[in-house]
Amino acid sequence: MALTCKVGSFAVGTSASSDVSVTGIGWQPDLVLFASTPLTSANSSQADANMGTGVGISASEQTSVSSNSEDNQGISDSSTVTNDASVGRICAAGTTADVYSIVLKSLDSDGFTVTTGSTAPNNELVFYMAMGGFDNVDQSNFTITASGGTVSDSGWSFQPDALIVNHGAQSYNQTGPNARLNLHFATGASEEGGAGWGDNNGEATQDANGYISNSTVWTQQLVDGSAQGRPTAELQSFDSNGFTLNVLSTPGSNRNCYAYGLKGGSLKTGFDNTRTSTGNFSVTGLGFQPVGLAILSINSTSFGDQAGISFSLGFTDGTSEYMIAVWCDNGVATTNAGTRFDDDMLQATMDVAAANTILGSISFVSFDSDGFTLSQDDADTALNKIVYFAFGNEAAGGGDIPIFMHHYTKNAG
Repeated sequence: MALTCKVGSFAVGTSASSDVSVTGIGWQPDLVLFASTPLTSANSSQADANMGTGVGISASEQTSVSSNSEDNQGISDSSTVTNDASVGRICAAGTTADVYSIVLKSLDSDGFTVTTGSTAPNNELVFYMAMGGFDNVDQSNFTITASGGTVSDSGWSFQPDALIVNHGAQSYNQTGPNARLNLHFATGASEEGGAGWGDNNGEATQDANGYISNSTVWTQQLVDGSAQGRPTAELQSFDSNGFTLNVLSTPGSNRNCYAYGLKGGSLKTGFDNTRTSTGNFSVTGLGFQPVGLAILSINSTSFGDQAGISFSLGFTDGTSEYMIAVWCDNGVATTNAGTRFDDDMLQATMDVAAANTILGSISFVSFDSDGFTLSQDDADTALNKIVYFAFGNEAAGGGDIPIFMHHYTKNAG
């Protein structure tokens, strides 16, 4: 089966402990990426930075991270919830109390089904990227130890071609203060990267920061605005039955983490930047035509740390596109934080010091034979870095060269 992708959105309804079925995908997904929003309509925004990310491959293999930071506070108020039995969650700003949560119940022949948690939602929107056609997918639960060194997981029955790592606080199934959300992709030891954002809790001066990386598959987002000593790990190798990471900077205590492995098709983690003038631009060199694309960005012109953070995550399948952006200021006496959700953008750079002010935005144009084309709809104020994860099928002419054999009898005459 060829790799397939479907990007869409759904409302979580208004009933607690109820099933929500998403249909019309046309095939059974192997893996679904989720992005939870606090909003009930697209192309809208709110005060308070609030979002969630999740990954699910079965009812027993799913994880989610939800982070928030409250706006207009004299003392900063932020929190994070991580969970390994759900794919989405939004908490009330500054708390760990659910506004809603969703659990992956099943991957179905024409889509998937989620079940709402014990708190009745209010028709908030979740967008997703369903991925199918892979040879294998699996989940890994591993630990980054305080002693560092290498970390290996050898429990899979295949050698992965890609990893997706979604994480937040020190370990899963934790709730607590401080916003921390991170998402990473890797398709090789030289093709790995991701981004994250954080906002410290209980500060008289807002202390928010983020990062974007082109060299790590795991990074622990710290909430200290200086971002000194951030724990990181790089992909050392894809192995015959799993993967090996090399811890570059050790955490203060063990970190329990999850990764998702994908096998099959063509996959690429790459890097680019926004543009400071409007118009189309192409990203080439992938070697295949994508069927799906995820984009991460922050307001930074270089890979590394950024004080005062605009973070965005977008998905497209070539037909639909969705994006969520959150922003948090830094070094101010009264917190400034917000969230924006759009169904006609793939990326946005927000003004961290203002209310819902877009500094730059990107939308999708086309998937091409060697990459993809985007449109810089709103010229960005700087060449801010982007991490992308693209997947598709082998380019025409790829694969093994066929060998033809012909048997004949020589004429003896």
